Amino acid sequence: MPAAAQRTYKILRFRKASEKIGLGLSTKYDLMNAKSPRFDPTFPLPVKLTKGGSVGLIESELDTWIEARIAASCRNASPCVTAKDLPTAKAPTQSSSSQRGIGR
Repeated sequence: MPAAAQRTYKILRFRKASEKIGLGLSTKYDLMNAKSPRFDPTFPLPVKLTKGGSVGLIESELDTWIEARIAASCRNASPCVTAKDLPTAKAPTQSSSSQRGIGR
């Protein structure tokens, strides 16, 4: 019998999860609160880490939620722009201060 595939999880504390999705902590709490007008039943639920109340979000679940939000925005946009369509940032060839003559 083959061994079960081992899966690794990364848990993000709330502040890091908020940074990842680009929303403030209060907005993230609203997404989880069924009484809030911003409630999103698809938003990942927190995982209790300690008896003291420390919680976090599983990063892969957060990634899935982000992907669903991108897909939902594409249904309403024509043409759909995805991350792969966006230009990559290029490193500047010279500093912006030297281009503007600052410091001369």
